[in-house]
Amino acid sequence: MEGWWLVSYIVNWVLLVALGIFCIAILRQLGLLYVRLGGSLGALQTADGPELGAPLPVASVHDAFGVVRSLVPEPGHQKLLVFMSPTCEICDPMVPHMPGFARSLKSHAELLVMMTAEDTTGKFASWRPGAPQMVVDQSLAEMLVLPAMPYAVVVDDRGRIASKGVFNDIVQLESVLNEAEARASAPDSGAEDVLESADV
Repeated sequence: MEGWWLVSYIVNWVLLVALGIFCIAILRQLGLLYVRLGGSLGALQTADGPELGAPLPVASVHDAFGVVRSLVPEPGHQKLLVFMSPTCEICDPMVPHMPGFARSLKSHAELLVMMTAEDTTGKFASWRPGAPQMVVDQSLAEMLVLPAMPYAVVVDDRGRIASKGVFNDIVQLESVLNEAEARASAPDSGAEDVLESADV
């Protein structure tokens, strides 16, 4: 009998270890699936980074050709600043879709990709000039103290930060813009403007 108990004891431990390995494998696959689907539908807003409602530290930047690019949109429009890096692996699946996304925003928003470094890898070589507009500038990302990449900031026509967030796909990027539009159309947004003018 002692031999049978010993065998059953060993078998139980083997099955327990196998079950643990199986659970770890399942959790890993769920994590990969979560990442591939982009996580939640909305972008992740963190306490870090720029403060909502705060003005941009600068109103314009220079592109590689010395042309001044305004960071403040035209009246009634919004400027979507997308901060990306050539070394950002999360950005890879979004790179082919950014030109089409930029074209879809022309009626109500302007997209400007803020590269934090030169594209020496050729990752963005498929983008034709101006689709979307791109500027290599690391100083603004440092001024805003961005917590991660890729990061999106929506600027309203007063030069203030209307929305922000870390995103993993185009859907989450669009949600940052949608939130800015929702905040702008909120009933109490006008009251905040009145309070600001009263303080002045």
